Amino acid sequence: MEYKMISPEAALSVKQFLYPGVAEDPDLSKFFFYGAIKDDGGLTGLLALDPALNGMRILSIGMSPDFCGKGYGSALLEAAVRDVEKKAGEKENSGITVRAEFVQRTDEAKKLSDFFEKNAFLLEEACPFYRMTLLEAGDTELIRKAEKKEKPAGLVSLKEVSDKALKNFSNRVINKGLYPGIRREGLEENVSIFYMPEKDEIEGCLLFEKETDGSLINTWLYVSKEALPKMTFQYMFLEAYERAVKIYPQETGVGFLAYEKESDRMILREFPKIRPESEICTCVRALVMGENERGQDDPVFEEISLENMCCKDCIYNKGKVMECDKYSVKSDAVLEGGSCLYFDED
Repeated sequence: MEYKMISPEAALSVKQFLYPGVAEDPDLSKFFFYGAIKDDGGLTGLLALDPALNGMRILSIGMSPDFCGKGYGSALLEAAVRDVEKKAGEKENSGITVRAEFVQRTDEAKKLSDFFEKNAFLLEEACPFYRMTLLEAGDTELIRKAEKKEKPAGLVSLKEVSDKALKNFSNRVINKGLYPGIRREGLEENVSIFYMPEKDEIEGCLLFEKETDGSLINTWLYVSKEALPKMTFQYMFLEAYERAVKIYPQETGVGFLAYEKESDRMILREFPKIRPESEICTCVRALVMGENERGQDDPVFEEISLENMCCKDCIYNKGKVMECDKYSVKSDAVLEGGSCLYFDED
């Protein structure tokens, strides 16, 4: 069996392995497709990945029933992950994450979570997913209250944020373990809003991605402690709403995935009539740099400790049995001597 990237045209030839929302997208060229190819050249498995989103997203993975449960799906996934890792290194990224999201209350959810965990993905706690339309968003108390007051200066769209400011902010949130990093690709640059009270200083952001069905999904919300008392979230949402209604129809869906309990409380407080549409499970795998971007000297791990733990599948392991008790994968920061953002000492 051979596993490699294939063309969108080849992927459509076996669209029974594709999630319908992907197969029906008018622009398949923006996705990466990886196929499991038999010796006779036939495709027996397919993985679709969106490389533009913050934290590349696995949109679909499917195998022929005759090849399920035999390790072929895992091999296909690993081939795609390694290719993404190589491409990230070539672009000189400091690291990247691959994630898969799926509705928790489905018959296939347990099988999917087991599959991804077996392949070194971290299963995060299920998060409530909320959805409203732009029309419903405009008829909320949050919008009415924010419209009555003068918006603060410094509310800008992603399109207006400098590369320097975005890079500095991205590094800041990575170092604090708040978010895996922010890239422009995949974000709706007209509707993703930043609060910058001073030049190149970001104190808040409300990030949106445009989904394959045309809806806008909030992927991350951040407000600094200093900006929180200033109704920063409310003003950012008003700014995003006002920009969105100029571009999208009123029936466009607006979704919020509450990754943290604090975000969940804020959504329910600001939108008291909204109710969770579903719960979403997220599996995440952090990737290290491509081989050609790594240093010449491998780090040396002499003993197992909280300061220098090495994952069992780490490329620097050199065959030693040194593994984290809780997770299978760590970020570049750990391999370079930093603390592990994913390791819980307790």
